Amino acid sequence: MKTLPLAKTPLMAGAVAILAPAALAATVDVGWTAAGETDGALTSWSASTNTYAAVAQWNGTGTKASGATNLANVNDWVNAPDYNFTGGSGDSWQDRFGDAGTTKVNASWELVLRPGSFTGNRHIFNTGGNGDGTAFLIENSTIRFIFQDANSPDNRVALSFDLGTVGTANDFFHIVGTSDIQSAAAGTGELWVNGSSVASQTSSLTIADWDGGDLASLGSSAENHNIPTTTGYTSAAFTGDIAIFNFYSGEVLGETDVQAAYNALVPEPSSLALLGLGGLLIARRRRGI
Repeated sequence: MKTLPLAKTPLMAGAVAILAPAALAATVDVGWTAAGETDGALTSWSASTNTYAAVAQWNGTGTKASGATNLANVNDWVNAPDYNFTGGSGDSWQDRFGDAGTTKVNASWELVLRPGSFTGNRHIFNTGGNGDGTAFLIENSTIRFIFQDANSPDNRVALSFDLGTVGTANDFFHIVGTSDIQSAAAGTGELWVNGSSVASQTSSLTIADWDGGDLASLGSSAENHNIPTTTGYTSAAFTGDIAIFNFYSGEVLGETDVQAAYNALVPEPSSLALLGLGGLLIARRRRGI
């Protein structure tokens, strides 16, 4: 399993220590962030990071908004996203980025989302279908991460965690799901919430591919979805918010990676203290003290 070192930021001698949160050292291959988008209707959400030649764009409906949240560095989000991976060549990860990006290749997915409701089923993301496929779902207050190589429990990893035990439906959560299909004969998945590992599983049989050719979607309208385990997953419209969605190809994020990413959203107490110290020193200088 690939684990990358925590990024470090040196301080200049004599400078006031204003620390930025640690940055994730892993490489985002395709990623979307709401920061930088203009508030208002957002019918096309283009990737802010894209290492592929292929187009990476969500199309549909959503509303960009901004403000303060429970995560200090999350101040922009897309409300009620209802997007499909249309435009360009193909409409799934496999079709758009090729088999080389999905077959016998590890993957990690990162989301920063606010559920908006802990009642009913919500479709958050899927690519592929009920053969080869990957999905994130919220069922009442439970987040589910699933990937499979065939519609069989033996070729599937299905992980879940009750978000209600660590927050409310109006909180943003940092969620990471990893798919390790290279380091062993079977497939191993791990689910992380707010920097902590909350579930893991190894499949009974081999998982060599986690994506098929069916439409990838982000957020959900009230419709039937072809996702791992079923061709007719019914969900209500997702009325919550997504601030960040990242895909890491060929990487299984480990503890250092995930905690660095979470800390980038929530400054550590020491960083906040230093920020306060910096403000105090500036105020003292203005008063001539």
